[in-house]
Amino acid sequence: MGLVTEIKKKKGRNEAYEVFIDGEYFSDIDAELIYLNGIRRGAELDEEGIKSLQYEIDLKKAYNLSIKYLSFKSRTTKEVEKYLTEKEFAEGITHKVVEKLASYRFLNDEEYMKNYTADRMNFSYSSRRKVRYELKEKGISQELVDKNFDSLYSPEDEEQILIKYIGSLDKKYRRDPVKQKNYKISQRAVEKGFGYDIIKRCLKDNVEDNSSSDEFLKKLSGYVKNAYVKYKKKNLEDHAVRAKVIQALMLKGYDYDSINSCLETFLTENEINF
Repeated sequence: MGLVTEIKKKKGRNEAYEVFIDGEYFSDIDAELIYLNGIRRGAELDEEGIKSLQYEIDLKKAYNLSIKYLSFKSRTTKEVEKYLTEKEFAEGITHKVVEKLASYRFLNDEEYMKNYTADRMNFSYSSRRKVRYELKEKGISQELVDKNFDSLYSPEDEEQILIKYIGSLDKKYRRDPVKQKNYKISQRAVEKGFGYDIIKRCLKDNVEDNSSSDEFLKKLSGYVKNAYVKYKKKNLEDHAVRAKVIQALMLKGYDYDSINSCLETFLTENEINF
């Protein structure tokens, strides 16, 4: 048996009280649980009553923590279960809370999967393979993934997503030669989980040749100047300087004709005779 010896209002917390049993602190309890369990000063609780009260306290605490956890962003059932386990709640408490959250549709793995997949497609340009992997890492069951994934993210969708991603990168690397752009875009696409076959197929007609644009020529002209100065300092013959400049820039992915044209322009503008 235990005797409720004191109930003290907690400072700074609305509707929260400190409950003491047999003169010792027992737990913080909110007003609702105090009322529902008939807790008052002088009340006697047997061992079963104390266990039942502790269960109700833990259950409400776990539920409130879960609501706060879910308020930041959507979570899967597995993520909430892991969170409560790390907070050291009993398995039965965790199970009960998850059931309650699901009944209120605060937890819905099917809806989570739908929203997560759409987000990763439209904002992160992730491949089907990567999204599938991430869903399973977040605790979505294999059965649910196998059942719904293709309808949410089809192979046809993936190709369109990659083409869109290539378009954004094509603009970003617009000052680079096509060969270098293709390499950079391929690397970025691989990081998103796309396979080499689909990358090669989508690159074919979706990367522009900007070799005649002012931005491209300005960047190439800067490289030509820097390379010329670098090799001229080495006291090489004029033909060797030219060869070194062309070789260095071809290694960067620029084509011979563009390099030679920029080099001739540089030499003419600076009245340098080779």
